[in-house]
Amino acid sequence: MLEYLPYILILIGLTVIVVLIFLNRRIRKYWQAVSNMLALSDEHEFNLAPFLKDIEPILKRLGIDDFAYHIEYLNVTLHKDAPEYRHNLQKKWSQDPAIILLTFYFSSRPRGENRAIFHLLLEILLMIIRHNIFTRQLIVQQTFDRLHKINAFVLHDVKNLAQFIVFLNHNLNNLYSPDEQRDFIQTLKETMPALTIRAARIMGFFQKTGPDNNLLISVLSDKTRKHGQISLTSLINILHKQYNFPLTIKGNISIHQKTADQFMAVLDNILKNIHDKSQQAPLRCLIIMYEKNNEKILKIIDTGGQCANIERIFEPFYTTKKQGLGIGLFQAREVMKKLGGKITARNIRHGVMFEIRLPVK
Repeated sequence: MLEYLPYILILIGLTVIVVLIFLNRRIRKYWQAVSNMLALSDEHEFNLAPFLKDIEPILKRLGIDDFAYHIEYLNVTLHKDAPEYRHNLQKKWSQDPAIILLTFYFSSRPRGENRAIFHLLLEILLMIIRHNIFTRQLIVQQTFDRLHKINAFVLHDVKNLAQFIVFLNHNLNNLYSPDEQRDFIQTLKETMPALTIRAARIMGFFQKTGPDNNLLISVLSDKTRKHGQISLTSLINILHKQYNFPLTIKGNISIHQKTADQFMAVLDNILKNIHDKSQQAPLRCLIIMYEKNNEKILKIIDTGGQCANIERIFEPFYTTKKQGLGIGLFQAREVMKKLGGKITARNIRHGVMFEIRLPVK
């Protein structure tokens, strides 16, 4: 028996070496995967949507059959479902208002060191996503701070401009112009209602009194008001006079005059967004309105091409325009939340569709 001992020791030694080589390769493989994910995070500059899409091939190479997630932060919702597999590992984290839910799916149950490694990988991925969210939140907060500083410089000039617009609208009907100015005054009369309402909102912000709904009512004819309700078609027509793109309206719904000014701000931001697209290429706009299942539904569709990173369109300070601030659509979603409704946007075949839902009550 003793004569076989050297051979047994050699066999044990070789086995240990093979195991160490195997583990070393496994560790290097997973470490390389983590390094690649960190590099992708930097490459996409903390933009989670393309990052999550690009890490899927990395996860599949590690033996993860599919990957699902649900992430909410800064008015952004990222969601991906996966086919139901028999086995999965899941990790959830939440810190109001951010939520992260990650799930790895497997066709066969991971065991032993594989299960421990996948748990560790899930934890690392969660940390990367949390870091991206915290970085994005910090950028937004810093931008808000800068805007507050800028606000102190522009406050006086913007207030004077708002006062001028309100004063001009008050005196417009008392002007007696020569013939050569008649066309100009007619155009001014058509655009002044929307400009006046916008100015009143600015004045309400400065004076901390809120918007003056009586001013909105005064620029609408009696035919557009009934039992405290205002025709949405009338509001859209007033706003559209400021912009130059073909518009078709189908259907009609009404909203209460107390919320009309806020709703008009939402529509103004969307129509301005479409107007800016129309400066790049011709487009058409279709607005469909109807009631269904105790909801007032408004769909605004344009043919101006799809929007890159559509899932970020309501994120504060995100913009694709060189001179844009990225505030308008973020503000629109916040207004809809206060009204008890919601606004969404998605790419369609030839453009973008905004959908607004508001409870009938």
